[in-house]
Amino acid sequence: MREENVKIRDIFRILHIDPELCVTEKENEWIFHRGNTSIYLIVKEGKNYKAIASPIVIFASRLIFLPVQRENKASLMLYLLEQSHLLVHESFSIALESNGAEAVYFSSTFNLNENSAGYLADCLDNFSYYAMKYDQILEEKMKKDNTEKTIKPFILED
Repeated sequence: MREENVKIRDIFRILHIDPELCVTEKENEWIFHRGNTSIYLIVKEGKNYKAIASPIVIFASRLIFLPVQRENKASLMLYLLEQSHLLVHESFSIALESNGAEAVYFSSTFNLNENSAGYLADCLDNFSYYAMKYDQILEEKMKKDNTEKTIKPFILED
């Protein structure tokens, strides 16, 4: 996926972010921060409904761990559902972490071949802004503790 990695680096440059500072140990994965929010970019092969393969980029950010109490969990889920209609490309999801806790993720997926670096940079700028804002809102709303913030995000495997 060498060609795709060049496009990711171009996206960072358009946003005036040094791509070398975003490289992770894992191939085809980058990370940067907006405020206190970590934003991951993951490049992998995706398939459309016709089973045609093409490279995709996933923007992902873990926002909050779900509360254990049923009523708090239901309140958070309702809030996320209410917010979903305000979003254009982004979505919320729930993932099970390596420690058994459930976490809310904010993510967005784009086809790399069908979108320019400029368009994807605009999308990443928008995504990172809303990830940061939702992270702040949910922290305030749920008074989350940040004790497990260092757990690596879910793994996107084929």
